[in-house]
Amino acid sequence: MKMHVSLPVEPPIITSWSNQSHVFSIVQRHPACKPWIYSHYIQLELIKGLSGKDTLLNYSHITTPQEDCPWIEISRTNMQQIQESESDLVSFFKESLLKGYYIYAFVDTYYIPAYPFYQLSHAQHDALLLGFNEEQERFYMADFHKHADGANRYGLFEASYSQLTDSILHLKEELNPLKGIELFRYRTDVSYAFDTERVKQSLSDYLESTYTPHREPTWLSTPVLAYGVACYDHLIQHIEDIRTDSGIKDFRFFHVMGDHKLLMYQRLQYMHEIGLIRAERAQAYEEILQDASILRNLLLKFGLTGNTRLLDRIVLLLHKIAECEKIILGEVLGDLKTPSPASVLA
Repeated sequence: MKMHVSLPVEPPIITSWSNQSHVFSIVQRHPACKPWIYSHYIQLELIKGLSGKDTLLNYSHITTPQEDCPWIEISRTNMQQIQESESDLVSFFKESLLKGYYIYAFVDTYYIPAYPFYQLSHAQHDALLLGFNEEQERFYMADFHKHADGANRYGLFEASYSQLTDSILHLKEELNPLKGIELFRYRTDVSYAFDTERVKQSLSDYLESTYTPHREPTWLSTPVLAYGVACYDHLIQHIEDIRTDSGIKDFRFFHVMGDHKLLMYQRLQYMHEIGLIRAERAQAYEEILQDASILRNLLLKFGLTGNTRLLDRIVLLLHKIAECEKIILGEVLGDLKTPSPASVLA
């Protein structure tokens, strides 16, 4: 009988980057995921990309998104270990999936039709394998990919056995920073309570544009150019560079910024619900969330029209968001440092 396996995933609440989206899609299965998510993903950092050729806006992690997560148990392997086990790649993947392991691997998108650069150019991307269909000889995957409407968004898609193996076996070594693959096992035996002290430190670091926790280098580590609210200066400069045609249009900055605002708004709502901050903090932050949405729409409109007058509105919105956020998050810190009676927070 032909087997069919599909490990469960949830639509991630934010999709800033693939690795974080993979983690969220797995851990959102757990009832205690919200206290953990809201205790993390606060600090932002401007970093060099893995290639060293671009600059990215990302969340700060002690290690990597998956290693930071208490519900993901990680094991690593490389192609040599798979070959020594006398198992071909397809068999190894199927056996791992049958054991309940999600598979995290870098692929060459040239070989997989769902990716925008299919048969156009060789480019790396980090995908998650979550199942297979033996009758159709296809793997189920999650990653950013080209949807029917032409947009590149995170979601689920399929690739044939041969397409996936080609994408991994033909990936140049220098394009695989992981130097192998990771297997994720979902754990259910972990609980997590909202970490107020961690949140206070992270908010303080964000507002002070610094980073307090100690972290060891990982395969994801690249030079950090700025932390926290100081990242707004770069976003504003990026828009000015676009205006003068001296910079490459990279709107990924603003996708991450929009996700950060959505998650912060949800965090403040949660913190009010558990009696930590005043209701008006989340209410005030909702305007920032709306401004971030307007900003993203203006960027889309600029991408279609090239009307540089839209850039003036975008810069004004960035200044407004930065200043309002400093005020509101400063007030949140004040609530956390001097707790008020529950009746006042209501």
